[in-house]
Amino acid sequence: TDEKTEPFLWVKTLETREEKSLDIAGSAGKCAWSIDDINIICALAKSPSVDELYQINTSSNSRELIAEPEVPIKEVLLSVTEDYLIFQNASDEKLYAIKIP
Repeated sequence: TDEKTEPFLWVKTLETREEKSLDIAGSAGKCAWSIDDINIICALAKSPSVDELYQINTSSNSRELIAEPEVPIKEVLLSVTEDYLIFQNASDEKLYAIKIP
């Protein structure tokens, strides 16, 4: 069968070379690291053409829904002060910002 498999998110500690699966389907290219080196914010697929934004704790593998922009997301960035999440809509290439609570 020609079954498509989704990539899963993994975390690797460079010092120890230890790898750990987060057991979450998603692409690392659609994630942004927090300055605490524990949390990441990722665009995860809700459907083939719509993504949702989640904050993922890499220590506990927990995730919290941050926003449902109802668009496909191409890239995710965090502002320097981490109070805004900036993302690029894959459909129209425009940048959008969401205030993070």
